[in-house]
Amino acid sequence: MSGQLVQGSRSTSKGKRKELCATVPVDHGNLPFENNENLWGMVESLEAFDYQENFKLAPREDIKNDLSLLDKLETHGFDVMKLREILTRILLLKDQQEDVENSLKESKMRLTGFDLVKCKAKEDGIKREDEMMRLTEEARLAGFRDKEIDADIASDQWELRMIEDELTRVNMEFEELVASPLF
Repeated sequence: MSGQLVQGSRSTSKGKRKELCATVPVDHGNLPFENNENLWGMVESLEAFDYQENFKLAPREDIKNDLSLLDKLETHGFDVMKLREILTRILLLKDQQEDVENSLKESKMRLTGFDLVKCKAKEDGIKREDEMMRLTEEARLAGFRDKEIDADIASDQWELRMIEDELTRVNMEFEELVASPLF
């Protein structure tokens, strides 16, 4: 290492350059390519080299564009194999992440569907319980009505017997009166 410290910078989304806090020792002899300021400026402008806070990943199209730019850099003698592997792995992980997120969404939708079915079943159960209670009450009231009717029938039968007995008594009295001598 030459011991020279180079302070890094990056482009913001508005194209302005922003100085990074850290300085890094650079050994120009270990670089996998010739240090060319014009090419290095182009490399620094690539989003693949932007500082990604909290491992935030660039959109898929940006990564694909970066991969195509790496192909161009490779034709100029840059060793981009490791970076290409990282970006390819990032795309693979993004695909896996999307698959898992889609599976999660589908699972949540199925759970929501099951919740709706469960709520509907509970509502139906409550309606059936209410209907059963209503029918039970109607049956109880019908039983009371039956008992009342039975009591009314028994009362009417007793009254009928009393009337029949009175009629029999009156008929007997009449017959006695008719059968008795007149003088």
